Amino acid sequence: MMAGTSMVSLVRRMAASRVVTACSIAAGVAVFATTISAQSGKSYTAPRTPWGDPDLQGTYTNSDESGIPMARPAEFAGKRPDQITKEEMDRLLKQHAARIEESSEIIGATTDNNTGAGPPHWYENYNPKNSRPWMIADAPDYQIPPTTQEAKDRAAKVRAARRGGDGYYRGPFDGPEDFTLYVRCITRGVPGSMMPAIYGNSYDITQGPGFVAIRYEMIHETRVIRLDDSPRTGLRTHMGEARGHWEGNTLVVETTNFDPRTSGVGPNGGGRVSEDLKIVERITRVSPDQLIWRMTFDDPKGTHIDVFAEQTPIAKNQPVAGIGPLKLGHLAFCVAEPKEFVEYYSRVLGFRLSDWIQDWFAFMRCGPDHHTVNFVRGARTQMHHIAFELKDWAQIQNACDFLGSKNIQLAWGPGRHGPGHNIYTYHRNPDDQIIELFTELDKMLDEKLGYFDPRPWHRDRPQKPKVWDQARDIWGTPPTPDYIRQRQ
Repeated sequence: MMAGTSMVSLVRRMAASRVVTACSIAAGVAVFATTISAQSGKSYTAPRTPWGDPDLQGTYTNSDESGIPMARPAEFAGKRPDQITKEEMDRLLKQHAARIEESSEIIGATTDNNTGAGPPHWYENYNPKNSRPWMIADAPDYQIPPTTQEAKDRAAKVRAARRGGDGYYRGPFDGPEDFTLYVRCITRGVPGSMMPAIYGNSYDITQGPGFVAIRYEMIHETRVIRLDDSPRTGLRTHMGEARGHWEGNTLVVETTNFDPRTSGVGPNGGGRVSEDLKIVERITRVSPDQLIWRMTFDDPKGTHIDVFAEQTPIAKNQPVAGIGPLKLGHLAFCVAEPKEFVEYYSRVLGFRLSDWIQDWFAFMRCGPDHHTVNFVRGARTQMHHIAFELKDWAQIQNACDFLGSKNIQLAWGPGRHGPGHNIYTYHRNPDDQIIELFTELDKMLDEKLGYFDPRPWHRDRPQKPKVWDQARDIWGTPPTPDYIRQRQ
């Protein structure tokens, strides 16, 4: 992983302009499209290219995002971005502007050795109009997760090769290789190239049938993103090897095969990336002159993590079509080795282990619900199922009646599981993915007690986290072949 950053999601909006210095942008405060449409006042449908793809083309800038810290400042501990008051945001704007003005006077030098870089107004990031208090949108506690030992070892190797230098201000400099790739104008990497810097914060997007190209003003790199599922070449480059596809109006780009010499997060890059790094970007046009760019790092084995900062419930008395679940309950994944994921989610994301089924099925929680994420050993790394919580057993019955009227048959159930003790039914959606509907899931409202709230159907009293000797349900039929094939 890049500098040991196991998962970080960033959200930024970039506004289009023909004149870079006159352009403003606004950064999104949440990852939800509803937040965007509420701010814009109406929904927006992106225009189409002559060949039918959503049209993202244009020249964009993100200069007004300069100075925003990556992680949440300590003074705002416990707050979400939307809880920052106007007065607090105004104070941050003044602080960021003052810091930029102070540093611009010694760009390319140090306080002790000021070569004179010109007045601050020469730089296009002067006096930025920031639109959010920090960049990280949905990592735990809005902080960069702790670095892994592997990342620390990579960083130590780089420091040793620089012999006390920093690759920028301090030597020794015996050759060009002693300078960073950014100083040598080779690359700022991904996502470094998308981060605002002192100047050169423009981006040109050009499309053609089967590709999207992003050209960066700083260093003039161009990423050509193929819109197909063709095999990757395996060649490692500083910008990686990208493949893209459309999900509605959103361009989804998955990039792998990074050169391990490449830097990562930060305007000028960060620590060295690992060879296993995968970055997922989502680019959506939300107005004639505005894009949302979102980026997510994946965990060590390629399972996508998306930790939401908040949920927007359905408003009271609002009509609900279809089944109308209470919430998205949990996700389950097939992985090669569940123990690795239990360790990762515990150490980095702070999840807690609820139950094991032998050593091949793990249940983990991040709140009172018995499980928020599951990991089951499977032949391929993929999603196993997605689960939605319903109000009660009566709503489960109504949901099955509704699905039956749509000729959507049961894949397994109904029954009551052992681990979690929830009543369940499983179905398959049109994309052949398993959807679970459940109710009456165990909850641990008091972590200090260390056991789940008592229920009449519990076999253990109290019901504590444990290792189940088999996948035994309290009642119901055995798993069907249609359900079992998801692990194969």
